[in-house]
Amino acid sequence: YRKVRATGHPRANDAGRVREHILVAENALGKSLPSRAQVHHVDGNPINNANRNLVICEDHAYHMLLHRRTRIVRSGGNPNTERICGGCRQLLPLSAFSQNARELDGFCRECRSCVVDRVADYRRRNPDCRKKKAVA
Repeated sequence: YRKVRATGHPRANDAGRVREHILVAENALGKSLPSRAQVHHVDGNPINNANRNLVICEDHAYHMLLHRRTRIVRSGGNPNTERICGGCRQLLPLSAFSQNARELDGFCRECRSCVVDRVADYRRRNPDCRKKKAVA
């Protein structure tokens, strides 16, 4: 990322420098970015700080959601109906994933097949994990 001198800026480092894309986004917005906000480069090029290439994200989670959706599109998929499995790295329909309310998009990170394989592998490596503990 390109840095420029902006002494006194709230996001300046010890040398008084700020990442240029933050200043460009703040200039377009007309005010300072909220403390949790992040700036996303649409084309993935951190040097391209043109207004049309920057998206202001409310927080890190939303920024990562944009990256996830971009990876799906670049893989030839539809981010509204498909997802890349965190285990096997395959582009799969959402129906291959269990639902998980804690995730931003409501689905587990791994497909059901990878979860079954991971649990089986864990149980194979830890045979005592299924034994009931003695009640005192």
